[in-house]
Amino acid sequence: MPADIKMREMVQGGELGELRRVNWIITNWFRTQQYYDQGGWRATWAGEGGGVLTNQCPHQLDLVQWVCGMPSSVSAHIGLGKYHDIEVEDEVTAYLEYPNGATGIFITTTGEAPGTNRFEVVGQNGKLVSENGKLTFTKNAVSIQAAIRGDGEMSHEVRTHTPQSPSPCAEPDSVGVVTRRQECREGAELGPWAPQMLNQGSGVRRRSRSIRTPRSKTAPSALASAGTSTPRCWRTSASTSWATRTS
Repeated sequence: MPADIKMREMVQGGELGELRRVNWIITNWFRTQQYYDQGGWRATWAGEGGGVLTNQCPHQLDLVQWVCGMPSSVSAHIGLGKYHDIEVEDEVTAYLEYPNGATGIFITTTGEAPGTNRFEVVGQNGKLVSENGKLTFTKNAVSIQAAIRGDGEMSHEVRTHTPQSPSPCAEPDSVGVVTRRQECREGAELGPWAPQMLNQGSGVRRRSRSIRTPRSKTAPSALASAGTSTPRCWRTSASTSWATRTS
């Protein structure tokens, strides 16, 4: 999506400053028991290979890494059939740690209403918030660490960016879902932490487990693993103008 492209540019381009915290709450996936009962393959390890992580929000797992880089460690509390009569996960709370010491939280579920979709990234120079189709950048007058030392007064400038171009892969139809997901992945090396969390989650049974994300040839480092080119279906000519106010 255009907002995600802008977030990646600001995080990896250095405008946001060194990463401090990542927070994505995406709980607007509410599903009824009838939804899961529609087919014997749905919400099964054999049929889908997982639940909310593989069915509802695989793109968000890709995006949080694409924007912020590969976490070095992931701990996850996975609820298997917590709200529904299913064998796979319908709620996940994951705690992420990054190589520089930054931390993150990724929360998702199909058993909550009304849901939330809010993606926050905090850096030394301010905070980015993507929510309701709008990207907001709250820019610090001085870096967080400088303000902590007393080197300058902490004040903020708030800039908002509302992309005009819709994402062509935002709501893929059932026929084209495989092709479009492949297109979204084109140009980016996706990290193995999400599949690992799922694979280990099948035996977790509502307990917590920590995994170390591997450093492989296909995903060598935090930022390099996300690739340098933009996935095809995220490319856009959306305006990058900002509305600005000071606080």
